[in-house]
Amino acid sequence: LAKTYHRGSQLVAVLTAPAALALVFFPNNILLLWTGNAVLAQTAAPILAPLALGTMLNGFMQIPYMLQLAHGWTSLAVRINAVAVALLVPAIFWAVGRFGALGAAWVWVLLNAGYVFLGAHFMYMRLLPKEKRAWYRNDIFAPVLTSALIACFFYLVQPSDLGGLSQLIGLFVVAMLMISGALFAAPELRAGIFQYFRSRLKESHRSE
Repeated sequence: LAKTYHRGSQLVAVLTAPAALALVFFPNNILLLWTGNAVLAQTAAPILAPLALGTMLNGFMQIPYMLQLAHGWTSLAVRINAVAVALLVPAIFWAVGRFGALGAAWVWVLLNAGYVFLGAHFMYMRLLPKEKRAWYRNDIFAPVLTSALIACFFYLVQPSDLGGLSQLIGLFVVAMLMISGALFAAPELRAGIFQYFRSRLKESHRSE
């Protein structure tokens, strides 16, 4: 169960973290390529980045939530969501009144950070308690950090005068590097890939 759980969690992180972090680091570039409207891209980019970050954090909780359902433990999610709603509504009213749409986007980040760092903590007190550190370290932190470092590097060195096609190609290359980095930072998935290629090599030697 623990092995399957970590493999699933790492797969979610590898699929979501590069995409979300690309939107965090390059929101203006992506929106400009998508809409072709520079004013819209510049206006919406600051809101898109925290929305993507919050959605990434939300995605990390999908496998833990499935584990709770498989165990038949639905009350934890109900309680956590009840507390979240009680805090979320006044937080949104305050944040929107003071910071506008950007404030609501950051409330979304804080809500999902609470799920990851508080909700998951309560789950691990009952389910797979010995796997909590491995989940944070290997399943989330390693793929996210690797993707973020790659994105940060290219964000700092990107030229400011690239055309539309050059930007598209550049973002594609960066995305592929981020996915590859996240994949090899995830130990269960990395081991599975190496095992697959080793088995294919053995099969090829036998056929010869």
